[in-house]
Formats: sequence, structure tokens, C-alpha cells
Amino acid sequence: MPRAAPSAVPRNVGATIREGKTFMLNGIMQTGKSVGMITMDESLRQLYVKGIISKDETLFRSDDKNQMKSFFES
Repeated sequence: MPRAAPSAVPRNVGATIREGKTFMLNGIMQTGKSVGMITMDESLRQLYVKGIISKDETLFRSDDKNQMKSFFES
């Protein structure tokens, strides 16, 4: 999986993790999409759409099961 260059990662990510505010990371990653950041669930959706992983595996590995179920229903 490609990684963003360290200079492209928003500086507040490290501080957020150090401060124990990991609940904020999804929002930071959503705003960091322009530099290639994606959430685990977005990566799982991409793998599923490409046929690399199954629906069951996608759901099992997802962070937000309800949102993933909505994805499958759409």
C-alpha cells in the first residue's frame, strides 16, 4: 500500500496521537484525502470493489460496521 511522504502528512497527526486523541484521526484523514490519506474502511471498500477481498472480510475488518453495511446496501 502506498504511503504518503512524511512532508505530506498533516503535522497535527503526531500531536493528536501523542495526546491520546486517536478518536480524531478519522476526521484528520478525511481532510487529508488531497494528499493521499485514506481511512482503513475506505481502503477496504476499494479492495472489495476490485474483487480482492470478500464482502465478509470487508465487514469483519471494518472499523464502522454500520457504515460498511450501508455501503453494501447501496
